[in-house]
Amino acid sequence: MVSNSDNNSVNFKPISNKVNPLLLGHKSNEADFLSAFKSGNFHHAWLLVGDKGVGKATFAYRVARFIFATSPEPENKPMEFWTPVKRVKKSKSAAVKESSVKSENKDDMLFDLDDNDKSSSLDFDLSDDLELSSDDENIDNENNFYDDADDLHFNNQSESYLNEKRLNASSLQIDANDKIFDQIILGTFPDLKVVEPNYEAGKSVIPIEDIINLKEFFSVSSSLGDYRVVIIDAVDDLNEKAANALLKILEEPPAKTLFLLVCHNLHNILDTIKSRCRILKFSALDDEVVERLLVDNIPSISSDLLNELINFSNGSIGSAFDLYRLDFMNIILDMNNIITNIKNCSAVDLNKFANDIAKNNDKYLIFNSLVRRFIDFAIKYNFDSNCLNSLSNVDKNIINIISGNCSDKDLNVNRLFDIRAFIDNLFKKTLLVNLEKESTIILTLKKLGGVDVS
Repeated sequence: MVSNSDNNSVNFKPISNKVNPLLLGHKSNEADFLSAFKSGNFHHAWLLVGDKGVGKATFAYRVARFIFATSPEPENKPMEFWTPVKRVKKSKSAAVKESSVKSENKDDMLFDLDDNDKSSSLDFDLSDDLELSSDDENIDNENNFYDDADDLHFNNQSESYLNEKRLNASSLQIDANDKIFDQIILGTFPDLKVVEPNYEAGKSVIPIEDIINLKEFFSVSSSLGDYRVVIIDAVDDLNEKAANALLKILEEPPAKTLFLLVCHNLHNILDTIKSRCRILKFSALDDEVVERLLVDNIPSISSDLLNELINFSNGSIGSAFDLYRLDFMNIILDMNNIITNIKNCSAVDLNKFANDIAKNNDKYLIFNSLVRRFIDFAIKYNFDSNCLNSLSNVDKNIINIISGNCSDKDLNVNRLFDIRAFIDNLFKKTLLVNLEKESTIILTLKKLGGVDVS
């Protein structure tokens, strides 16, 4: 097993989601989105769900570029408004009135306009109280207002957003030379708003202020007279107040605004947010796709390192890039040395390894990921003896130690699941109650090595 420390991994920077023109492995998701887009019944919010690093944010930027690049001419594009088709909710300050549109049949009207409201735009305010439209007799109460996300989509009475370019599109790909590419990369395109943690400032959470500040974005008309797009990467990173503020927006979405919500774990998201979105699930990438992306981004990669990255990335190219950048093979070598001699390992060596991992949060997350992957391999080995064939001898040694000497397959599998549950709970406690990471790492190594730490 050879370390990847000589491959400039520390300075490695993969292509960003904003720049990446390719989307590999998710053709069905692209087809589903295009089909909905062309149908005229188009959801205002899409929850892009899947493991971190499989291409959800890349998909979101790809959608945004497609929408902007295929936008109709502004003079031919009347502003339509988001409304639920079967159920209508209206705030005290939000109403729609177009003087050029008159209906003789009140049943055709989606809103019963107040004579005192002459507004022609959506007055968006997070502080507004919500009230039900009085002319919808089918509404029972506010609690079951949206019982089906399929009720939510654009009210495209004229379907004027469906121009020839959009109707004839077979994919979301646009010309790489389109000026939209550069504008999105530079962050200068006015109709796109990206909300994400301020990583440069060391922040990992999206605060409520970032959601409230969307009000300013919504107050400005689209430069193209078409959709505005909001990408939140990721909704998992919203704090509680920010999540509730986003919910309020999704309940009364602004005119012609598309929300693309990247989500790594659906269990982290409020049910009320999920119910107002169309969920699009992203599967893990095939090994062939991960291999192609690794070779494209790291042309000098060795075959051994390539194989290890494929085995431990678990179908996530983002994880593969993180593993490479953080020299994961050295972490595995150190883990092997400690676990092999865990009963005789000195406290000095244990603390040295734990301190090195704990002081770098990215390394700490990678360590957690590697531990889970080794346990998964150990469990799988009980059912498929060939699953370790592509792994290195060091990997196999760690897995054999974790597996133990139990000859009863069922007992061994149950024991491995117990180990995984113990370690998962340990990492969760460390996160929730701010336990020392060093202690969590040392206890994890001892547990993997067969030491009783319960």
